Amino acid sequence: MSTAFRVRQNGFATCQMKSPIAIAPLISLDSVDSTQNYAADLLKRGQPIGAVLALQQTAGRGRFGRAWHSPPGECLAVSLAFTDYVGHPRPYLLGMGLAVACAQAFECTVQWPNDVVYENRKLGGILTELLPNDKGESVPVVGVGINLNQANFPADIAGIATSVRLLHGYEIQLIDALERILEQFEALPELLNWSELASIWMALDTTKGKQYKLRDGQVATASGLGPDGELICEVDGREHWALAADALLGP
Repeated sequence: MSTAFRVRQNGFATCQMKSPIAIAPLISLDSVDSTQNYAADLLKRGQPIGAVLALQQTAGRGRFGRAWHSPPGECLAVSLAFTDYVGHPRPYLLGMGLAVACAQAFECTVQWPNDVVYENRKLGGILTELLPNDKGESVPVVGVGINLNQANFPADIAGIATSVRLLHGYEIQLIDALERILEQFEALPELLNWSELASIWMALDTTKGKQYKLRDGQVATASGLGPDGELICEVDGREHWALAADALLGP
């Protein structure tokens, strides 16, 4: 556990978030099946890792195993290994914090639990996983996928996706996009509880009124977020609370 993490837990000081690449290497690859898979392998072997950045992912994935379209050089695909945050009590907050950082970096909004959006079109998404290191400890690894330079998309997602180029009219290099995101991330307070992120997230949030499919197949309508950042939603007038692992955006 990092000194900053331990001190903040004991309430002696307020710390800022630290980028994983401030303490361990950024590994850049031309092509990989998944930056999450590559990060997982390095952790298991006890290799130093701050982040894995790929020019191309051939089998990128999002939540619930959804595929992530990642053409070469047009999409930021990076996995950040938070080795200083082994044992984090709420690791999903790291992913939500990165979603906020992405939205701030590219003038967008957020949608629970991990989407970066602009007027109902998806710019990117976040995948948070706990992956074992060589000591058997669970390390939070957060995958970030952001559409950067695409001018168009495959027909099946053309109506729901967007890119930085389409939104703002410029192209951006992958490393420059990552630096911009991490600059925003490091300005956040250290995220141990939802209270540290709540006001920042809610200023960007567009979750209310969106539909989510629950694990039991029911379709729920979002009404807000709970005291730990969970989804509060309604099904036929009945209130439900759902964690990120239990609800998927869209009916």
